[in-house]
Amino acid sequence: MDAERHRIFLIGDLLFAETLAQWLDQSEGVALAGSAPSIREALPKLAQESVDVVLIATTEEPALDFRLLLDACSDLPVIQTDLQQNRVRLITSHPIGQRPADLLATIASLPKRR
Repeated sequence: MDAERHRIFLIGDLLFAETLAQWLDQSEGVALAGSAPSIREALPKLAQESVDVVLIATTEEPALDFRLLLDACSDLPVIQTDLQQNRVRLITSHPIGQRPADLLATIASLPKRR
């Protein structure tokens, strides 16, 4: 497998997720590294796989499950796609230190909204 390809793990059990899996499998620059129908079922697989990003294809917002995913894979970017809302969201979790200066440094590193 080409080292330049981003390894994607796909979560979702909808026709939308199946379509994305087929599309990703045929796309240059990405490789489908695995899939699971839910975040809870993905966690053990993600512990065994080396992936660059998790792609969640859903029409629901599983807030608790997102937290489980971000806690288990804090350095892994998560992209949520929502066909009904016609949107894509990038969700990340970056652990920071416990000192107030760490929090301020994190805030300072964020891009400003215009």
